Amino acid sequence: MRVEKPWGYYECLDDHGSFVVKTLWVNPKQRLSLQSHSNRSEQWICVSGCGLATVGFSTRVPLECGTILCIKPEEVHRLANTDNFRMLVIVEIQTGSCYEDDIIRYSDDYGRAD
Repeated sequence: MRVEKPWGYYECLDDHGSFVVKTLWVNPKQRLSLQSHSNRSEQWICVSGCGLATVGFSTRVPLECGTILCIKPEEVHRLANTDNFRMLVIVEIQTGSCYEDDIIRYSDDYGRAD
Protein backbone atom coordinates (compact mmCIF):
# COMPACT_ATOMS: atom_id res chain seq x y z
CA MET A 1 0.00 0.00 0.00
CA ARG A 2 1.43 3.40 -1.05
CA VAL A 3 1.02 6.24 1.45
CA GLU A 4 1.66 9.75 0.10
CA LYS A 5 3.58 12.19 2.30
CA PRO A 6 4.73 15.77 1.62
CA TRP A 7 8.35 14.54 1.34
CA GLY A 8 7.55 11.59 -0.98
CA TYR A 9 5.83 8.35 -0.04
CA TYR A 10 6.25 4.99 1.65
CA GLU A 11 5.04 1.49 0.90
CA CYS A 12 4.41 -1.07 3.62
CA LEU A 13 5.94 -4.38 2.54
CA ASP A 14 5.16 -6.44 5.63
CA ASP A 15 3.35 -5.79 8.93
CA HIS A 16 3.46 -8.35 11.72
CA GLY A 17 2.52 -6.06 14.61
CA SER A 18 5.84 -6.46 16.45
CA PHE A 19 7.77 -5.52 13.30
CA VAL A 20 7.01 -3.58 10.11
CA VAL A 21 9.03 -3.39 6.88
CA LYS A 22 8.60 -0.33 4.66
CA THR A 23 10.25 1.24 1.65
CA LEU A 24 10.62 5.02 1.95
CA TRP A 25 10.89 7.06 -1.27
CA VAL A 26 12.16 10.56 -0.49
CA ASN A 27 11.87 13.16 -3.25
CA PRO A 28 14.96 15.15 -4.31
CA LYS A 29 15.91 17.91 -1.82
CA GLN A 30 13.14 16.87 0.63
CA ARG A 31 13.39 15.66 4.21
CA LEU A 32 11.27 14.05 6.90
CA SER A 33 10.48 15.66 10.25
CA LEU A 34 13.08 15.86 12.98
CA GLN A 35 11.34 13.31 15.19
CA SER A 36 11.50 10.55 17.77
CA HIS A 37 9.39 7.54 18.71
CA SER A 38 8.68 6.48 22.29
CA ASN A 39 8.18 2.77 21.74
CA ARG A 40 9.89 1.64 18.56
CA SER A 41 13.31 1.38 17.01
CA GLU A 42 14.09 1.71 13.31
CA GLN A 43 16.79 0.35 11.06
CA TRP A 44 17.41 2.20 7.81
CA ILE A 45 19.13 0.55 4.87
CA CYS A 46 19.93 2.87 1.97
CA VAL A 47 19.29 0.97 -1.26
CA SER A 48 19.41 3.83 -3.80
CA GLY A 49 20.38 7.48 -3.94
CA CYS A 50 22.27 9.55 -1.40
CA GLY A 51 21.23 11.53 1.60
CA LEU A 52 21.93 12.64 5.12
CA ALA A 53 20.61 11.29 8.40
CA THR A 54 20.47 13.41 11.52
CA VAL A 55 20.81 11.45 14.76
CA GLY A 56 20.33 13.44 17.94
CA PHE A 57 20.04 17.16 17.35
CA SER A 58 23.43 17.59 15.67
CA THR A 59 25.13 14.38 14.46
CA ARG A 60 25.01 14.02 10.66
CA VAL A 61 25.53 10.66 8.96
CA PRO A 62 26.02 10.52 5.16
CA LEU A 63 23.84 7.93 3.43
CA GLU A 64 24.72 6.06 0.25
CA CYS A 65 23.79 2.69 -1.17
CA GLY A 66 24.58 0.02 1.44
CA THR A 67 24.61 2.31 4.50
CA ILE A 68 22.80 0.82 7.51
CA LEU A 69 21.73 3.01 10.41
CA CYS A 70 20.05 1.98 13.68
CA ILE A 71 17.74 4.41 15.50
CA LYS A 72 16.92 3.57 19.12
CA PRO A 73 13.58 4.33 20.82
CA GLU A 74 13.40 8.00 21.93
CA GLU A 75 16.41 8.91 19.76
CA VAL A 76 15.84 12.09 17.75
CA HIS A 77 16.35 11.52 14.03
CA ARG A 78 15.69 12.86 10.52
CA LEU A 79 16.18 11.56 6.99
CA ALA A 80 17.00 13.94 4.11
CA ASN A 81 17.57 13.50 0.38
CA THR A 82 20.55 15.66 -0.64
CA ASP A 83 20.36 14.86 -4.37
CA ASN A 84 18.93 17.35 -6.86
CA PHE A 85 17.45 14.75 -9.22
CA ARG A 86 17.26 11.18 -7.85
CA MET A 87 14.96 9.69 -5.24
CA LEU A 88 16.48 8.47 -1.97
CA VAL A 89 15.21 4.94 -1.30
CA ILE A 90 15.41 3.48 2.20
CA VAL A 91 14.24 0.11 3.47
CA GLU A 92 13.02 0.73 7.02
CA ILE A 93 12.52 -2.03 9.58
CA GLN A 94 10.54 -0.98 12.65
CA THR A 95 10.53 -3.10 15.80
CA GLY A 96 8.60 -2.64 19.04
CA SER A 97 5.22 -0.90 19.10
CA CYS A 98 4.89 0.00 15.43
CA TYR A 99 2.15 2.59 15.30
CA GLU A 100 2.22 5.69 13.09
CA ASP A 101 0.87 7.83 15.97
CA ASP A 102 4.08 7.20 17.95
CA ILE A 103 5.76 10.24 16.35
CA ILE A 104 6.96 13.27 18.30
CA ARG A 105 7.93 16.01 15.82
CA TYR A 106 10.45 18.67 16.88
CA SER A 107 10.83 20.40 13.53
CA ASP A 108 9.06 19.96 10.21
CA ASP A 109 9.31 21.67 6.81
CA TYR A 110 5.58 21.09 6.19
CA GLY A 111 4.05 22.61 9.36
CA ARG A 112 3.41 19.34 11.21
CA ALA A 113 5.67 19.87 14.28
CA ASP A 114 4.13 19.30 17.72
